[in-house]
Amino acid sequence: FEDDDADVDILMQSPDVDRPTTSDKLEKNITEGDDALREDVKRRQRDAARFIVNAANLMAPVIEKSPIAGYEWVIEALNTHGFPGIASEMEIAKASHYLRKKDFESAIEVLKSFEKKEPSLMARASTNLSFLYFLEQNFAEAEKFADVAVKADRYNAR
Repeated sequence: FEDDDADVDILMQSPDVDRPTTSDKLEKNITEGDDALREDVKRRQRDAARFIVNAANLMAPVIEKSPIAGYEWVIEALNTHGFPGIASEMEIAKASHYLRKKDFESAIEVLKSFEKKEPSLMARASTNLSFLYFLEQNFAEAEKFADVAVKADRYNAR
């Protein structure tokens, strides 16, 4: 067995061994976090979240006697079942419903609740708030929320 160890040592010193092997590439991919399985899991999670959001948007306005009660029920159910990010998406959908019904004060109240939440959601809410304040010709507030939106996500168009 000692002779085998010597042969391995000689092979390890040869220039051909310095090339990355398949296992080296696999180890690099695993440490970088971009292996195929992980990518598939991420894709499936994104798809599942999109399906849940679409289903919730379809259900919320008709599941209760009033659309707002439906949105609140869906938001509560999502929060209790471990989907707070999707619940936040539904909060923005509820604010959009208020906007469609021209209930601007309620929309502003819902959107202002995003000031201390996730930055991407805060950017979307700030964009909408800026637009609302602009429509009300409150340009100082509109500029304030536009700056917050741009600071959080420069390319946000929602």
